[in-house]
Amino acid sequence: MAAEGGSGSSQTSFTGTSVTDNTGSNGKQTDFDISYSVNNTDFENVTITVVNSDSGVQEGQYTSVAQSDTYSFNDDNSNKQTYDIVFRIYASDGTIEDEVTITEKSGAG
Repeated sequence: MAAEGGSGSSQTSFTGTSVTDNTGSNGKQTDFDISYSVNNTDFENVTITVVNSDSGVQEGQYTSVAQSDTYSFNDDNSNKQTYDIVFRIYASDGTIEDEVTITEKSGAG
């Protein structure tokens, strides 16, 4: 990415985001492995927010300062629920440098 303004530093952005659905066929619990990686270490933190789209309820949030990380998310709601997983990179001044949303239906595959 090009340098922003005159600061000489490039904006931090995601180089990869993924959601692996490990939900079993028992219909009792949603189980996701949610991973990300970013292009540099010049950021305050990364948050992953999981919202159940069917109910509109935020089911989980994870914060990390690592350049790449994985969040193991479990929800006791029955599978076949739809979730919006929102990845955000925050700069030290609190602004959002990058944001990615993945929609995943648990137990769909």
